[in-house]
Amino acid sequence: TSRGLGDVYKRQSLWSLGTFEEVSFSEIIKSKTIPSKLVFDIRRNADGTIKKLKARLVARGDLQPWETYNDTFADTIDSKSINIIFAIAAQENMHLASIDIKTAFLYSPMQEEVYIRRPKGVTDDLMPEYVKLNKCLYGLKQAAHEWKSHLHNSLLDLSLIHISEPTRRRGI
Repeated sequence: TSRGLGDVYKRQSLWSLGTFEEVSFSEIIKSKTIPSKLVFDIRRNADGTIKKLKARLVARGDLQPWETYNDTFADTIDSKSINIIFAIAAQENMHLASIDIKTAFLYSPMQEEVYIRRPKGVTDDLMPEYVKLNKCLYGLKQAAHEWKSHLHNSLLDLSLIHISEPTRRRGI
């Protein structure tokens, strides 16, 4: 129902995080407009009963024009590096913790000018037909790159030091 979709937008904090802003039709650059859709999921308890209904607004990155993104690369940590961290922690009797940053991409500022069309079935009172993205959405080709860059800069702002990976020499 329309009411349920409104709750989705509020829960995802899309408006409160400033993920997008309403724009007039005259501001739209058609070549930079990407369709969007709602992806639904049902979370169940062990006994099969419904625990939670989830929905996520995503950009249709598969239809994203090439001129709407520059970089898509986002490096990940090598499994050997993880093993070294675990070994050092075990040897030094350290405790490790991990975190899950919910809606991580929604914190990443957009570097390019991109517009999305609201999903089919969503009415004007819930979301304008076109919005300009200020933050990344899941599905955008550049979302992982922008998140990695935003996280990197945030950690530097906390006075953490970036240690670059040593370059490998041939034959070693």
